[in-house]
Amino acid sequence: MSDLNDYRWYNDDFQSNREHIAPHQQVPPKKKSFRKGWYIALVCVMAAIMIASTTVTVFVLASNSNSITPKNSLFEGNTAASFTHKQLTDGSRESMSTVEIAAKVGPSVVGIITKYTYRSWFGQAYEQSGSGSGIIISEDGYVATNYHVIENANSVSVTLNTGEQYPATVVGYDAKTDLALLKVSATGLSKATLGISDSLQVGELAVAIGNPLGQELAGTVTVGVISAVNRSITMNDGSTATLIQTDAAINPGNSGGALVNAYGEVIGINSMKFSGNNVEGIGFAIPMDIAKPILTELMTNGRVTGRPLIGISLREITPELAAINDIPAGIQVYYVAEGGAAEKAGIKQGDIIVSVDGKLVETTKDVSDIRDKHKAGDTIQFVVNRNGETLTFDVVLQEDTNSRTSN
Repeated sequence: MSDLNDYRWYNDDFQSNREHIAPHQQVPPKKKSFRKGWYIALVCVMAAIMIASTTVTVFVLASNSNSITPKNSLFEGNTAASFTHKQLTDGSRESMSTVEIAAKVGPSVVGIITKYTYRSWFGQAYEQSGSGSGIIISEDGYVATNYHVIENANSVSVTLNTGEQYPATVVGYDAKTDLALLKVSATGLSKATLGISDSLQVGELAVAIGNPLGQELAGTVTVGVISAVNRSITMNDGSTATLIQTDAAINPGNSGGALVNAYGEVIGINSMKFSGNNVEGIGFAIPMDIAKPILTELMTNGRVTGRPLIGISLREITPELAAINDIPAGIQVYYVAEGGAAEKAGIKQGDIIVSVDGKLVETTKDVSDIRDKHKAGDTIQFVVNRNGETLTFDVVLQEDTNSRTSN
């Protein structure tokens, strides 16, 4: 079985690589008997040869570029689209067709264009652009997207499905959950209906709407199912994310777009995919029940408030790795933030964490789960192994203002 680490994450909309899709193979036509003469058979054979010899080459071009309580009033109401839920006699809702879903949610999905300035080795400044997707969540111009779509951008603009373009202001972002909130000066926009992700079941319809590869393919609709829920994925920085897995096609540029259920409700924000030689149909979205309170915090405060931060990054040392490097197995501290809570308490790089808050820990997720049960200002106890010596530290949790470290 292949290790997930063998595959590359595509959570960045600004890949400069090209992926070549092999030509389509034609299915040989079934043999049929003809009684109208040999010339008909000859014509059919020639046609079959012409069809079989036809190939289609497709190049996929990525866009280029070097405890919280939600305010429900921000997310209630339907879009301005003409489709609404039909109530059945038993009180349940009738699912919508894919055509209806696309017509309802499509106007709420926007394109996001970003501009970046970078300097060459010789100091010369260059400007490049990137693209992604976003979701209108209010009629007065608030747009949700991924943080990595707008990260380090000098300017951001939003393009509606009508082609209208507006300059956008970054209201706030949360790197930890890969979410960002934008604002454009417009009113009467078609806002999306945000659904509930906690009740999702594997096998449900999943429709992805976004702008893969940029504005040229804006409003692309792909269809699949919910492949898994509550997937715990370890990110490149060692942090973990709980995501929805889907086989609906998600490509660079789809990031920040909508993952929609059978009722035309946005139940996830498309974020990333696996890419590898033997990988197909493994995409991920941020669950809406996770996104709603974060977006509310960004709308209200410009950032997520009250989130506890230890100020360390961790990695798991397997018994095999421990034997090679002659270090204890366990959870190792490989980065300590300067001036952070952990450094102030005395924790150092290389320490092996044995327990946190009186509980033995075996994974980085164990540490994060314990931390997240507390709030900024709380004190939690760390027991670590340092060069064979057992030490105890009391860490006073700080408030996370940027979520750039994993713990």
